[in-house]
Order: sequence, then C-alpha cells, then structure tokens
Amino acid sequence: MPLLIPFALVVNTFIAFGEEYGWRGYLTPRLAKRLGWVKASVVTGILWGVWHAPVLMLGHNFFLKFWPPSVALMALYCAAASPFFTYIYLRYGVWGASALHGGVNAFAGIYYLVYPPEPVWLSNPAGFVGTLGWLPLSLYAALKMRKAK
Repeated sequence: MPLLIPFALVVNTFIAFGEEYGWRGYLTPRLAKRLGWVKASVVTGILWGVWHAPVLMLGHNFFLKFWPPSVALMALYCAAASPFFTYIYLRYGVWGASALHGGVNAFAGIYYLVYPPEPVWLSNPAGFVGTLGWLPLSLYAALKMRKAK
C-alpha cells in the first residue's frame, strides 16, 4: 500500500492535467476578467461539479444511481474547493493545480480501497465532510486573491 500512494499521485496528476488546463488554465482567467478571481473560481467550481454528471449517473463518487442530488453535491463540493485550486494555479501554474487535483483523486481512490463503497453523502471524500474541509483553505485563498488585485 505505501508504494501505491506516490504512484497514484503521479498517475492522477497527469490525468488531472486535462481538466485543470481547461478549468484553471482557460476558463477561470477569462471569467476573472469580468468577475474577479474569487467569483470566477466559484462559477468555475459549479460548472466543474456539473461537468461530472455523466460519471455521477453511473454511480461514481457517491455510489448512487439517483444522480440529481449527487450532481448538486458535487457542484457544491467543487465550488468549495475551486478557490483554493485557483490560488494554487496562480502560484504554481496548471501543473500545480494538476498535482493538487491528482492528490485529491489519489486520496479518494485509496479511500475507496480501504472503506467499502456505499451510498454516503456525509463521510465520502466528496461529500459534506470533504466539502467542509475545503472551506478554510478556500477562504484563505479568497483573502489572498482579493489582496492581490
């Protein structure tokens, strides 16, 4: 299991690059010209969450086939995480955001290996607990991005 962690991080970083190039490298800077970085990050996060709808319909993340609430929760989760992802992007570029995204996905994948998949919206890494975990980081990021104007 210990060797799985760095392998999962590297593989997931490369996989996440495509998403981060689109979300943080393309969309967010264009939205930021009109909305500022913080609002652009939240809007990007909502779109990012809704973008996951096809895999959520298959039961991914929340292990539910009843997907409308899953899409809403994923949009909330991504909106909560997105300002921190944007802050990392502004400091370290697309690869920095990709490494963060890859780390999150690697953690979630390993979590699902350790804990049996069951329909949970509370304790799931992308559930309410995971969403709440992003709030202090994104609040910090929002404050830093507002000061950098």
